[in-house]
Amino acid sequence: AGHLAPMAGKIAFVTQSRALAGAVLHYADAAGIGFSYFISLGAGADVDLGDVLDYLASDGTTRAVLIHTESIGQARKFMSSARAAARSKPVLMVKAGRRADPERDTAVAGDMTGISDLVVDAAIRRAGMLRVATISELFDAVETLTFVQRLRGHHLAVIANGGGPGLMAADALQSIGGAPAALSEKTQTALSPLIGAGRARRNPVDIRDDATAERYAKSLTAVLNDDAVDAAVLIHSPVAGVDGSDVARAVTDALSGRKKPVFACWLGQDRGGAAPQILGKAGVPNYASPEDAVRAFAHVTDYWKNQETLMQTPASVADEFVPDVEHAGIVIRTALAAGRDRLTIREVTQVFRAYAIPIADTLIAKDPDEAARFAEALGFPVAVTPLGPDTGDLGDVVGAGLDLESSEAVRRAAVAMQQRLQDLRPDAHVQGFNVREMVRRPDAIELIAGAFTDPVFGPVVVFGHGGTASAVIADRAIGLPPLNMALAKELVGRTRVARQLAGYRGRDPAYMTEIYLTLVKVAHMVASLPTIRRLEINPLLADSRGVLAINGDMWVAPSDAEGAGHLAIKPYPKDLEERVTIDGQSVLLRPIRPEDEPEHHVLLDGISPEDIRFRFFTTIRTFGHTELTRFTQIDYDREMAFIASRQAPNGDRETLGVVRAMADPGNRRAEFAILVRGDMKGKGLGRILTDKLIRYCRRSGLAELTGQVLADNHLMRALAERSGFTVKATDDAEVLEISLPLQA
Repeated sequence: AGHLAPMAGKIAFVTQSRALAGAVLHYADAAGIGFSYFISLGAGADVDLGDVLDYLASDGTTRAVLIHTESIGQARKFMSSARAAARSKPVLMVKAGRRADPERDTAVAGDMTGISDLVVDAAIRRAGMLRVATISELFDAVETLTFVQRLRGHHLAVIANGGGPGLMAADALQSIGGAPAALSEKTQTALSPLIGAGRARRNPVDIRDDATAERYAKSLTAVLNDDAVDAAVLIHSPVAGVDGSDVARAVTDALSGRKKPVFACWLGQDRGGAAPQILGKAGVPNYASPEDAVRAFAHVTDYWKNQETLMQTPASVADEFVPDVEHAGIVIRTALAAGRDRLTIREVTQVFRAYAIPIADTLIAKDPDEAARFAEALGFPVAVTPLGPDTGDLGDVVGAGLDLESSEAVRRAAVAMQQRLQDLRPDAHVQGFNVREMVRRPDAIELIAGAFTDPVFGPVVVFGHGGTASAVIADRAIGLPPLNMALAKELVGRTRVARQLAGYRGRDPAYMTEIYLTLVKVAHMVASLPTIRRLEINPLLADSRGVLAINGDMWVAPSDAEGAGHLAIKPYPKDLEERVTIDGQSVLLRPIRPEDEPEHHVLLDGISPEDIRFRFFTTIRTFGHTELTRFTQIDYDREMAFIASRQAPNGDRETLGVVRAMADPGNRRAEFAILVRGDMKGKGLGRILTDKLIRYCRRSGLAELTGQVLADNHLMRALAERSGFTVKATDDAEVLEISLPLQA
């Protein structure tokens, strides 16, 4: 990659570009940055990004992984590897190629153009990684995440010894959609003697250009004591008579023992100078400009938002509603058998109603007379739009008839549409008319909701501002299915229209729960029906009463995908749940989920020290949140854990035991482990859990289950032998090895 050898360090850098690799080596050498690994993948013909992430995730010498990539392939493998790596250490990425490709977007998503890069953003976010724009930002961000841990909230205060730099930081915060902290009256009163009577005490706080080191420290203390402040940007501009090093010492002394982070900006200071070194030793990151400091704050907030998204593992079957998947599948298969790749509005309505998505009644008429009769059946007023030969709506060509109050008005409007089309497009003919009930919801906001199949990441869900101008407004966010209510809420929150939905100018807020639930339903629809290639609800009306789809379109194609094989992220496999009877009580055997953490904590706290030693080969007094999340937040593509759960006498759920298999990245061999609560031993639970895991691993194509057992763990050895495992001695007399071939 170049003539420079990388210095030793704890950061791994991975790139697909050999030219860029050489440039980064020079940049890192000048900045004094070292690497645990420096990898140039090239085309990745044999070893790809997923393979490298799998290796680096378990490498003890690597503290963080930095990636530059131009393309992503094998989405399922990449997402699985990325999610595994991001659970153990920060993974940051520069993805080149942000330029929109209208031709590609139109082919994939129709009118929903400009979405190529949004899909990549959605994948990176869902994987718990952080995306940045440049290589220098990549290294700045990993340094920031080293200094600053998780924020309590997202409200930022700015303190500066001058109005100009403070306003620059405030502008930068506004440009990224950040939230400035509103200082309390108590804080403003505390600041008054520091900044001078009669001066503005708002955020950003201007402590004047003659600010001493003591004034800096007192102002910072007052601001950080405010409960409305979650973090602060502190800006020092060099002035005569004030030593920047003295300010740095006073600031770091004031921060001693405080948990709220501060992002410093010592303008005009060499990062290797005395003041930056004082700040760095105290764990305060320093940046070259106010904009860089605010961007660093955004990196931390975005990273932890993405980490929260990573922990979400929605179910393969909806908990919030029960769709009629079979009926929807029949509708689609019937259309495909007729040689059509686009459903009629009547068929779309049937599919939507199978998934409990409310949609306005629409009838399809073959001519103006039938349109008039159908209008009478629906009840006035109605809307009428013409249909083209592919069942598509021609309303954008010849217009639509709205608020039609009589049969004659419907007939006249339909005839006029036929005539206009003949004048404008002599080669086209109206094939029929959509006759739709006219919906009157004056305060409703028009949204767009739908899904399309990305060439790399498969089905994705889209949400944003709808209506006829939706393509021009281009206010959209993308999410990867499956979704749950939390993920749907996050998806909506990334759009500008979300602020309208919250209510404005006397308009009541929209019924947000129904919007989130509609997106969950759309996600489940494309997850359970791989024949859907694209669907669009536009407009989806939303107001305080709920949501209503006015128009829907759906394109389909044959698919040989099985289960969730067409999704980039494997969902929680609800179909693996089963009930058994143990000791006369009903027990649910199911895959573990992130929300099982409290019950898992109780399980581990109740296990005897000897059983803890048998399971973990050491004595562990307590398990912290980090360990518990690793047990409960798993990637079902490469790991499986089944728990036995039942209702306790007090009505709560309790976990009685857990069995798990952790596969290697190649999904050939998996390590087996089991833990059963002491009072459940001798009742057959261990054998039931083990048998369930073995059946699952066989169906998954794993070749072998292996594990290690302490020689004095006689119960575990007996269970392994009864389940068909071979038990062998190892070089360590205290440890036995067990193995079970799974494929004949």
